[in-house]
Amino acid sequence: MTDHANGSVHEIMAGVLYALDQHDNHTLTVDDGMDMFLISVCNSALQGDEVHGEDGSYSA
Repeated sequence: MTDHANGSVHEIMAGVLYALDQHDNHTLTVDDGMDMFLISVCNSALQGDEVHGEDGSYSA
């Protein structure tokens, strides 16, 4: 992963948590011949007084 704010490069491998917190300007690349498997999680902003249904969902 290349962080465009400062040019630093970080190797992402199995067991590494890669999290963005400020809409970070970055590039994620994969070496030729390698596979990448991702899990993407987006936690929408919550206001704190939500009432969740039994299945964990809530109306926005």
